[in-house]
Amino acid sequence: MRVSLWLLLASFAGVAEGQTARRPGATSGNELLQACSADRNDSDFWFCLGYLTGFNQTVVALVTIGAMKLPYCPPKEFTNRQFRNVVVSYLRAYPDQLNQSAELLTLSALSTAYPCRKQ
Repeated sequence: MRVSLWLLLASFAGVAEGQTARRPGATSGNELLQACSADRNDSDFWFCLGYLTGFNQTVVALVTIGAMKLPYCPPKEFTNRQFRNVVVSYLRAYPDQLNQSAELLTLSALSTAYPCRKQ
């Protein structure tokens, strides 16, 4: 869990510094789109759901420990299916960015679809 938190935090730091390149071995947006577009009976589909669930849980953990502010604010009844649909729609809308890391694109998709109100 600590490794996941560190990697996600490091990727967010890269966004803040304007870095968009994908780390070697990291999942690309293209790979995530392919997995999330797979049939429900395909193992890629379950990779997609696991990836997105892990991403969201890592963000929640970072917010909980005070390492970052919530970068997106989905509705309370937000489902895994909605999460997947938002990410897939974003990836399809920006095919020129699919070579970037999946976590950065996922963050962009969610923060675009569910911006937090400034208080």
